Amino acid sequence: AWLSQGVADVLSPPWSERRVLARLLPHLQLQRVSALLREGSRRFDAELQQRTREAALERDALLWTLALMAERRDNETARHLRRMQGYVRVLGRAWRRITGRHDELDDNRLELLVRATPLHDLGKLEIPRHLLRKPGRLTPDEFAIVKTHTTRGHELLARAREQLGAPCALMDLAQEVALTHLERWDGTGYPRGLAGEAIPLAGRIVGLATVYDALISVRSYKEALPHDAAVAVICGCRGSHYDPAVVDAFESEQATIQAVAQRHADDPDDMHRLIDAPMTGGAHFLAPVHGAA
Repeated sequence: AWLSQGVADVLSPPWSERRVLARLLPHLQLQRVSALLREGSRRFDAELQQRTREAALERDALLWTLALMAERRDNETARHLRRMQGYVRVLGRAWRRITGRHDELDDNRLELLVRATPLHDLGKLEIPRHLLRKPGRLTPDEFAIVKTHTTRGHELLARAREQLGAPCALMDLAQEVALTHLERWDGTGYPRGLAGEAIPLAGRIVGLATVYDALISVRSYKEALPHDAAVAVICGCRGSHYDPAVVDAFESEQATIQAVAQRHADDPDDMHRLIDAPMTGGAHFLAPVHGAA
């Protein structure tokens, strides 16, 4: 009965110090070993978590370095990338709530998308700077060159991905975003002219985020639009440029989106070169790259 209640050993009389110590010693040693194993496991888990955090930080630092190098060619700032990440997180959560399709964008995949977002314009590293910073409208030939930043970014990430020699969900998603964030719901985007849900969800979300941020930001070829005007432009393109469900998500969370924009607003001192640049007013707000990317 005692054994069934968890008693490990029973010492029956007559008792003596020697007998008691002889029976207790193995249990004390086992207890000591168990404590050492628990402490060792705790230290191992803590060290593993620390190394995992350090590895993630190192990886993200490299990704941010690449992203910032690309953005600087287009007179963008780190705050632009922070805004983009904030928009994407808000849009992703709202899209899930509105569509109920949680499995397509669970928390892990959404956070991967947020981390991959800064690399959406990596291909600008291979675009001549004078085209990225040109005041006014690009010529058709110039625009054709700038549009290749989508495929160039995808190729750069694909080459980096090959060097890893192992699966990497983050790099796979970054490739997808770089290639598809300027496709349009009606098939008039680029580089592949994808339409509807043939455009990956990640590209549809990041694509809308890039346009909103472009509309509310000063660029070398335009002044910033107020938030309400930018919302009107995007909502006016529901079902043409943008996935209606993503626009619904944007409209339902526009106050939160605006708060993200304000929280990570560009420092006027950082933007003086843009404000001082000549404004010719020639670029259309909805031009996919030069004016909205």
